[in-house]
Amino acid sequence: MPTPKINPLVKLFKSIVILLLLVLAVEIVWFGIGSQLFRIKSKEVVIDYSIEPPSIKQISSLDAFRVVVSRSLFNWNRRPKTIDQQPVSEVDLSSRWQLSGVVNTGNAIYALFSEVSGDRRLRLEQGMYLEKWKLKSITAEKVRLGNEEEEEVFYLKETSLIQASSKNRLKKKVKKVENIEKNRTINR
Repeated sequence: MPTPKINPLVKLFKSIVILLLLVLAVEIVWFGIGSQLFRIKSKEVVIDYSIEPPSIKQISSLDAFRVVVSRSLFNWNRRPKTIDQQPVSEVDLSSRWQLSGVVNTGNAIYALFSEVSGDRRLRLEQGMYLEKWKLKSITAEKVRLGNEEEEEVFYLKETSLIQASSKNRLKKKVKKVENIEKNRTINR
């Protein structure tokens, strides 16, 4: 009776399993002997734990962070609201604020105000308040604000014309000074 042929893949699988078992046995012996030799060679290592670890700093309660978490993350004025402790003086509104721009986005019209003696900037829409003054109307040239008693009008300054005329005056003065200097050097 002929012997059945064994598939070559089965032979390969059996030989790989036997090889892996031999490698496993060698590793067990190697690490077993190696760890015993290490225990023999090593001396008792004394670790001094008398040094105190640094103290853990206590963090604030969750209520302290609620203000930060409650504000919208992607908002242009995410900074905390500053509460002025000083009462608003009866000085004219235009001496504290100036209209620095008007923006028309198509969807909304904004009036840009900047503090005269400070670095605060505000972007306001119609109906919003600047101090105790309500924005009544915004046009390309002016912004009307009002309270119960008075009305204030802010006009947009024509900075490009002012800058151009002052530059022309400055150029003329520089030319005069240059001419005077040339005349002095020639006369010497």
